[in-house]
Amino acid sequence: MNIQFIVGNTYTTRSMCDDECIFSMTVVKRTASTVTINFQGKVMRLKIRCFGDGHEYLRTASYSFAPLFSAERTAA
Repeated sequence: MNIQFIVGNTYTTRSMCDDECIFSMTVVKRTASTVTINFQGKVMRLKIRCFGDGHEYLRTASYSFAPLFSAERTAA
């Protein structure tokens, strides 16, 4: 079963550098291959990527410690 990003949901992830730093983003819009998110007050469109098991994830930037959001981690 694939886990996908859903419009209106907020997703969280922890920083690789500081375990107490938590990033969050909200999905604004979605197509089959991209999502538009609100992240740190900026609206950006990102390509959807998939892990080997079909679960979706997003990379917010291309540097090594950039936040990586998984569709499994919704905010409680």
